Amino acid sequence: MTKTKQMSQIKFNYTQPLRWLCVGLIFFCVIFFCKASQEEDIKNVIISAEIPFVLENGNIQIISKKYKVYHWRNFILYLLPFENIVEKDTSIISWKTDYSYFIYQKNNKRGVFFESLEKVTKDSVDVDSVLQELNAWKNMNCILISKMRLTNSVFNSKKITQEIYLSKDDSVSSPDTAIVEFSEKLNNIQYSLCEELEKKGTRVSRIKFLFNSKSSKDFPFKIPKREYVFTIISDEENQSKEISTFMKTFCLK
Repeated sequence: MTKTKQMSQIKFNYTQPLRWLCVGLIFFCVIFFCKASQEEDIKNVIISAEIPFVLENGNIQIISKKYKVYHWRNFILYLLPFENIVEKDTSIISWKTDYSYFIYQKNNKRGVFFESLEKVTKDSVDVDSVLQELNAWKNMNCILISKMRLTNSVFNSKKITQEIYLSKDDSVSSPDTAIVEFSEKLNNIQYSLCEELEKKGTRVSRIKFLFNSKSSKDFPFKIPKREYVFTIISDEENQSKEISTFMKTFCLK
């Protein structure tokens, strides 16, 4: 009888620490994953365009524009650029690029537009009306590519990294060459430079349209060669703490 009790006691002392160890591991995992969810990184990118315009004197003027975009969970925040110009007696005193803000939830048709992080209105705005310039870039890219034919594809470890397109005709409005680059780092980004070009596991990160110098009946001179360039790049190294705090505060309300 005494021996049985001793064996039972030994068994109890052996299993009890394992039981508490399992409970401790489960508790640790729950805390770890909850914290990871709360500290989920904000992904931010810069969408940019360089668009050349032919002037009356035959020179080329390049207009550059950048949109900063932040993604967190299902929310997307756009920083919309505008030029803040201060003039005095027809002279420009200062000129700088400022930003207004627009935030919406993925797949929603309306979002909230506001002038600064401190002045948030509750009025909803149509997404397409705010992002019409970005949508125009995307539509133009797809239209130009549709006028071209794919001639070469470059792969790295079976994943596409680049495509080369050539023009189907010699018209002034058609690019002579297009270079499309792909990236695996943009898969969680909502915006696309051209949805028709997207491939599984990668996203279009850069499109460059090259136009050769050509004569045209619409111009009294030979149009110089020019390039249209559209790019999406990751900008996580320059993440703003102010933006990060705002997004998490706004989205968790």
